[in-house]
Amino acid sequence: MNAARDFFLDGLRRKWWVWPMAASVGFVVSISSWRDGARIQQIAVEGIKAQASVERISRKRTRSGTEYALDLAWTDTAGQPRKAATVSISGHLAQRILPNDKLAVDTLPVRYLPGETSESSAVLEDDAETQRKHQDVLTNWGIALSAVGLSGLAVIFFIRRRHVVSKETA
Repeated sequence: MNAARDFFLDGLRRKWWVWPMAASVGFVVSISSWRDGARIQQIAVEGIKAQASVERISRKRTRSGTEYALDLAWTDTAGQPRKAATVSISGHLAQRILPNDKLAVDTLPVRYLPGETSESSAVLEDDAETQRKHQDVLTNWGIALSAVGLSGLAVIFFIRRRHVVSKETA
């Protein structure tokens, strides 16, 4: 029993760099996802509604599934043309507007922030809540990864401390 425990603890000591890496990556994922979710929420609440025409659809296949994005164009309340490139959409919305891989709608309702000219200042009205929930899930995964990394660091610290104390008393 002690041999198995020592093997496990020795492995934890040798791979010490995994724990700060996990904590750092989890922190970055949680902060960026939280910011993206807050941005989507702000646009959904404070944004102005408009009808945008779909200029282009892009589909990217990844290991985790298929990601869809749209290039949109609309006219704002001042009569100025606006564009938003690569507005990501959920799989559910993609199935609804792209049955049989053909575009079923010409326009989609969007919300945008009037004072901003960045291309990320628009979100599809029908998909805003789904996108925000997806960002919330990523935020939670980032927090969990950070917690695992910090817990691993704490375990390593106490193992090393205990090992040093046991050598001093021997």
